[in-house]
Amino acid sequence: MNEEIFFIQLRDCFSAGYNLPQFCIDNKIKKPLFMMPNAATAQFLWEVHAQFSHDKKIKPTFATIQGNIDSVRFSPGTLFDALEIKNSADVNPENFDKIFILTTQRLNFNSDKIIYLDELRNKFILRTYVEMPFLHFLKNNPGVKLFLTNFPILQLNEYSTERERKIAAEGTGSLTPISDSLKRDLNSKTPYDFLGYSGQDLLDMLNLTDAKTNLDGSTILNDSDNPLVQVKNGRRVVTNQPENFKNHIYILGGCSHYGTGAPFDKTIPSYLQNLLNKNNLPYRVENISQFFTYRYQDMFYNLQNLDLRDGDIIFVFFDNFLSPNLPAFDVSKIFIRPHNYGEVYVDTAHVNELGYKAMAEKYFDFLTQNNFFQNVEFKYPPPRISSLWHSARKFFKFSTKSAA
Repeated sequence: MNEEIFFIQLRDCFSAGYNLPQFCIDNKIKKPLFMMPNAATAQFLWEVHAQFSHDKKIKPTFATIQGNIDSVRFSPGTLFDALEIKNSADVNPENFDKIFILTTQRLNFNSDKIIYLDELRNKFILRTYVEMPFLHFLKNNPGVKLFLTNFPILQLNEYSTERERKIAAEGTGSLTPISDSLKRDLNSKTPYDFLGYSGQDLLDMLNLTDAKTNLDGSTILNDSDNPLVQVKNGRRVVTNQPENFKNHIYILGGCSHYGTGAPFDKTIPSYLQNLLNKNNLPYRVENISQFFTYRYQDMFYNLQNLDLRDGDIIFVFFDNFLSPNLPAFDVSKIFIRPHNYGEVYVDTAHVNELGYKAMAEKYFDFLTQNNFFQNVEFKYPPPRISSLWHSARKFFKFSTKSAA
């Protein structure tokens, strides 16, 4: 990912109310050192300086990685003079609690004090977009159980198959190349071929653009009556949902939780619903996932617009982040060989319907092992008497009185 994107995302976190001084306070960092690789980072460095200027308890130090202060040129008399940027050769890393390296390029020395730009971005995204809003959500919905979850990434070992090694060598974690190939030629070969779908069917199930943007900026799926896709009211249809149920289980995530590349009845939510039905458990599964990368606002829009009741369960996939401060369900290692699920991967980060089925089984096992289904009592409501039956009863009652 382009480094400028990381700076933009960090600025978004600053705007959301979480900044570097607070990060230092949370992590007991009293002496931070910020190092930049070149002048292009200087504007961001000034923003960092401005944040710390409001709290004199923490005084940051700034330095260039190259150790050549002349490589950073500012106009005379500008505010950047206040940064007092040092040569890296003039600072001793041992004198600092943490060293923030504002680039993703790794330096040729190791230290447990170093936090690189991508690592810093991840820590801020985790705090700003995961912990803060979800902790607030749980505080406002104490009767709801929410779990962060992740998704397996292809990991090779001595038991890995030839197919998996080929996928790893290609190194792609995006379904776009498969979709683009089918758009050019519906007969082109894909990692889904052994499942027996036609090129057009597969292209329909891989459609990554069929959505609309609301006036409030949120993105919602367009409804579809395609027999394989099935989207109603902006949600992917879940098969065999019960009309009578006690609670909801909501699946909120990205493309894999939406079920990209699979029919609507072979997604994680649909497989999970079938397991619940088979075991006569009174839960209705809803697929409220989207397939949009980094559209965090869509996830919160979907979450905040749920009609929740005590006892509902929510599984949230958020960019593969898990937090020690939130309940979590870790499935990152379920497809490490050896296993009996077959060939589940289509690229390094996505699986097919065989993988979705295995994932659903893990969700069900997690809920079972944590006693969510223990002593579940549920009385289905009696069937409603139709208006025709009411009319018939009145008629027979009247006829009986008349005969008397």
